[in-house]
Amino acid sequence: IKFVPETDGFYTFQSISNSDTIGYIYDENFDQIAYNDDYSDNNFYISYFLTAGKTYYLGARYYSYSSGNFDVSLTKAETTKLNLDETTNLNGYSL
Repeated sequence: IKFVPETDGFYTFQSISNSDTIGYIYDENFDQIAYNDDYSDNNFYISYFLTAGKTYYLGARYYSYSSGNFDVSLTKAETTKLNLDETTNLNGYSL
């Protein structure tokens, strides 16, 4: 599955299946950059920082010779920008 993010950020791909699935993320050159198997209940879960405008591919398959369909959810982590300077104190730690 081809995916081109519109914004930079951490994206999570997770399978939803009753069978054992494996997931892969490939870059635009089809080099594998991430992989996961059996995160939870035999489903894969991949969270990876993706760059806006670059092409990525999700590969997914059953672990064994199972056949049929399964769903994959895609979510983008919400981020908050912090403005820190040398006077910022984080739980007793200064920058």
